[in-house]
Amino acid sequence: MPVARPLDRIILVAVGVTVVVVAVTLGVVALTGRGRKTAAPPSPTRGTATAAPTPTAPTATVPGGDPDLIGFDDFSGTKPDSKWGLYEAVSPIGATWSPAMDQVRDGVLRIVGTGKNPTGQGNQSGGLCWCNQGGNRLYGRWEVRARFEAGVGYGQTVGLWPESNQAADGSVAFAESREPDKHTLHSYVVWSDGHLRNDEALSKGDYTTWHIYAVEWRATFVRVTVDGQVVYDSATSKQKVVIPSKPLHLYLQQAVGPHDSVRRPTRRPRPRYLTVDWVKLYR
Repeated sequence: MPVARPLDRIILVAVGVTVVVVAVTLGVVALTGRGRKTAAPPSPTRGTATAAPTPTAPTATVPGGDPDLIGFDDFSGTKPDSKWGLYEAVSPIGATWSPAMDQVRDGVLRIVGTGKNPTGQGNQSGGLCWCNQGGNRLYGRWEVRARFEAGVGYGQTVGLWPESNQAADGSVAFAESREPDKHTLHSYVVWSDGHLRNDEALSKGDYTTWHIYAVEWRATFVRVTVDGQVVYDSATSKQKVVIPSKPLHLYLQQAVGPHDSVRRPTRRPRPRYLTVDWVKLYR
């Protein structure tokens, strides 16, 4: 279910640009110009995904020689394999999370968003989590090579969600883009002290092209990088960030607007995609 979160702090960090802006806001946030709501990923199902044509992406380097690398997927099959749990649910606005929207072909995963209802009702998208076969971890590092397609009505998120499915256990979104042009990246940690809190960084760049998004989560810090450049680090935050301390897993999802601060779809949209080349999991 969606959960409201306060917007405690926003930092704009340059990725490919030189401007750095800092703003501070306090208070509980609704869907206004000062903040938003954050969605909890739906509970997954083990449904079957169907394939659709996709553009060919560069092939991932076969991992080897790194003893800390414990999991890898380059989507070389025809559907998400059994490590993935696929979302199957209806959102509060009546949009559908469907396993059929999680499509693997030509070496990439595409999460497809489709539908032209401006209310979102009946529109479809997808999501999945690495929540099987050792995907739930207490600390580690995750890397995802992905790109987000520009357009209104759909917002992409790559993050970590608690095994308990309880928002109060903390979560991390290390790559989220809900603005239509996909030139703003949101990276944040969420925790609870009786109320949900968050610490967030906004990074400017072109996220319609391929990037490697990474998060390192340890007992004392959360650090997010884009192509090796740090865009968020809890250790340098002025906030008293509470680091999640219960197992989390990777999730990939594309939200349907108008919800979770994603704008409403237009009446003539074409499908929108979150495309993933590969994912890696390290100790």
